[in-house]
Amino acid sequence: DLGGVPVNQECPSRIFGIPGTYDICLTVEDDQGNSETLCRNGLIRVLNLPQPDFSADDVTGCVPMTVEYRDQSVSSDGTITTWLWGLGGPCGTVLGGGASPDATCTYAIPDSYNISLTITDDNGCTNTITKTDYIQASARPPVDVQVNTGFGCDPPFQASFTNNSPLTNVNFNWD
Repeated sequence: DLGGVPVNQECPSRIFGIPGTYDICLTVEDDQGNSETLCRNGLIRVLNLPQPDFSADDVTGCVPMTVEYRDQSVSSDGTITTWLWGLGGPCGTVLGGGASPDATCTYAIPDSYNISLTITDDNGCTNTITKTDYIQASARPPVDVQVNTGFGCDPPFQASFTNNSPLTNVNFNWD
């Protein structure tokens, strides 16, 4: 009896796919009908995987874009001991831990970045989460300004400015 699954083989195997504790019993019967049973209570223990999760202070912005990542992982059967961040771009892979499992990365190239976090608990159980296109780092909009006349000798001097930026659907603040 492999944790509630009866098997009639001399050397069986079983995949335990659900977390929990399993009792294993072996009954042996000889050709004269004599039998003996040995049970080991709690012989197999399947642990829950730790559940990785994270958030970021900003997920969209213009380069250079600095993003701070916060670990939000939990482990019901152990204590998380390592955090391996896959931050992409210039930061690559970062090992978190010690005083802070969190991470920071500055993105200098406009792109979409997949972010992953792999955690391991003190039981050796490991799990990974990947958030596809989680960070959207955009190029700064081009600024192209002209002034009709940049100098004058008689106050009050009035200048007219023209925005030559090719972008549409943007906000402008003149200073």
